[in-house]
Amino acid sequence: MLSSSKHIINKVFLEINTNSKEKGYYLKDNIDAFLQKEIFSFLENYFNELDSKNPSYSIQLEKLNIDIAINQNLDFEDFKEQILKKITKQVEEVFEKEDSNTEGYKRIRPQEKEIESFFHFLETGTNTWWTTSNHDFKIIDDTTFDEVLNDESFSFKWKNAVQKPMARTRFIKQFSDSQIATIIKKGILVKKNNIDSSKIIRIETIKKQIEISISKNQLITNQRFLTWEIVILNLLGTSDAIVKQKLSGLICSVFKFQKKNSFFENKKLFLKEIENQIENQNELELLANLDAVVLIIEKKLAKVILKEKEKGTQTFPKKQEEIKNETEKETGQIKDNNEKTTSDPDLILLKSKENTVDRDDKNIESASNDLKEKTSNKNEKVIDKKDDLFEKEEDIRDPDISGLYVDNAGLVLIHPFLKSLFENCRLLNKDNTINNPETAAHLLHYIATGKEQDYENAMAFEKFLCNIPIDQPIERNIVLSEEMKKEGAAMLQAVLSNWDAMKTSSAELLENEFLQRTGKLNINGDENPTVIIERKTQDILLDKLSWNLSIIKLAWKKRIIYVNW
Repeated sequence: MLSSSKHIINKVFLEINTNSKEKGYYLKDNIDAFLQKEIFSFLENYFNELDSKNPSYSIQLEKLNIDIAINQNLDFEDFKEQILKKITKQVEEVFEKEDSNTEGYKRIRPQEKEIESFFHFLETGTNTWWTTSNHDFKIIDDTTFDEVLNDESFSFKWKNAVQKPMARTRFIKQFSDSQIATIIKKGILVKKNNIDSSKIIRIETIKKQIEISISKNQLITNQRFLTWEIVILNLLGTSDAIVKQKLSGLICSVFKFQKKNSFFENKKLFLKEIENQIENQNELELLANLDAVVLIIEKKLAKVILKEKEKGTQTFPKKQEEIKNETEKETGQIKDNNEKTTSDPDLILLKSKENTVDRDDKNIESASNDLKEKTSNKNEKVIDKKDDLFEKEEDIRDPDISGLYVDNAGLVLIHPFLKSLFENCRLLNKDNTINNPETAAHLLHYIATGKEQDYENAMAFEKFLCNIPIDQPIERNIVLSEEMKKEGAAMLQAVLSNWDAMKTSSAELLENEFLQRTGKLNINGDENPTVIIERKTQDILLDKLSWNLSIIKLAWKKRIIYVNW
């Protein structure tokens, strides 16, 4: 283990058999302090010694089982000696085997731990049991993460993970554009002798386009997500029909946003022209030059629509010379656009428009007559061609969770004030449903920690409180309005004002000592969920609360929450 790391015990389970109720209650009341003071402190020193013998590895033991008899006088000193003797004996027996493949024993490098933590988060949105509570993924921006990206197993594990819609969604929603581009470039495309420079340049161009659109506030709803999903599906070698369908949807959404009335009035022509422009073209090239592609379609259809109005007809035949002139002009525009973004010749979009001229305008005169049928058939074919891998979206629901350790479990303390908070922030509908659960979760996280746009692994309990299934990916890049922040601050002051023992205290004290508490969340099917929070010295102030803390009913949750604090 690394010297800077803590030794972690995931769970301690004790089963005590006694024929005396009095002794049973005595053990129940005193065993925790005994373990903390006598046993765990010794184990800390013992594991430090083992650490010095294995400085380059972390050692994981699945479980240690010990059976101990304590004398009638409840001699804790004898109890301590038996526990320590049996634990050290079991550990040494495992180490003597010197076989990392021994059942229940794992020896892993720090780099392997980072990889396991990364993909566990990608698939579940939570931390591994050995991950520290303050762990986040800003490390991706650090060059030290390059070792993880360069690991031989990373590319294989990443491709397997993002084939699953939920993991793919979390990858896009939780990581920044720079982080996504870094992971794809260093972890997937740059692999020894298999460096694909053209894809790297295109992905960098796509990233810059997204960042520019965000800075200008021109990014339409879902555009960022769709763009990166198309990139990922392209890298996975997904069925061309699926990727083209998503690309068509992306371009359609741009036109709906920019040319709403024109798009819906001439939807058939737009769909046909979009289909023509993207057919047989590389998706990454198209995305890298999306603005130019949109401009070409827009100008071409503007001419078509104008001539239709002038002639009073639905469509018109084009002369070949006219088609040729338009094509040459469009190709020149694309080349100019490419020169602005990159000088790499591999990025010249639509390499030769000669191959698409006939398809672009061929039989456009009959477009309005048969387009509806063709478009319908095309969509049906796309659906039929979907890979089995992507055919079914994963069923997102709250799974049974037994003993999930969560941050900020102390938010249960402010439960009577949450409804008013959400109402004031316009997050609650009249039927007591939350209209924007992700924003609500981020608001609760901000109230507890003061942090914005935090990673999902630190927000599991906030998701639970806002009716978001624990394993459902959420958007990280949510901006809270100043109004919401002010409402949150006002709510904390209201909590303090109604808590006699804390009336003169600060909101920071409330956050640090009570709201930011680690807890254990249990969700078991149809049963009511329970939250367990370890009691600390300051919790004597909870006895002065003027509201109930053991049983909680939130207006937007169907079930009562039981709290054991």
